Amino acid sequence: MINGNNDKISVQGSTLKLAAFACTLGTVAAQEVDLSPYRGQTVRVYLDGSLQLRINPAEDMFWQLVEITIPAPQSSQVQQGTTEVEKTESATILRGETDFDEVPGIDGRDITSVGNYWQNLRKGEEWQPEVAGVRWIGERSPKVGEEYPVILTEISREPIMVSVMEPLDLAEIDIQTFDNPI
Repeated sequence: MINGNNDKISVQGSTLKLAAFACTLGTVAAQEVDLSPYRGQTVRVYLDGSLQLRINPAEDMFWQLVEITIPAPQSSQVQQGTTEVEKTESATILRGETDFDEVPGIDGRDITSVGNYWQNLRKGEEWQPEVAGVRWIGERSPKVGEEYPVILTEISREPIMVSVMEPLDLAEIDIQTFDNPI
């Protein structure tokens, strides 16, 4: 919202516009400036001696036109599809007396590896996965009562989230304007 009675200043989105007018230094051309880079700051807009718009200058200026406190950037998280993610978990199992060892909490996950890496127990030759655990089919297997690791793998769909910067709309912000130079 524009406060003050300067009818030469208007806003559109993040752009501050100045309409052309005449003053004692000459004719001020119509100009505009994007204030998006100044989010989170108090901005003062001036006319310099060449009648050009300047923002927060460090040197002396001819005339201040606007003062505005621009809010910090706002963003939101938006889902942009999904992706497959492989999750692995290790469980330690105690070798039983039969050729089948149940894997508690398998819950539909796949068994991808059995035993320690140095044991080189091969899927399809020494063991095979089943719905509820591991079936030993070969001559090689851990001894009865021995603990061994089982790697469980699950493929799940996870959302892909991206940050979206909310656009700056100066019409929603209080803008203090000052009279134009005569």
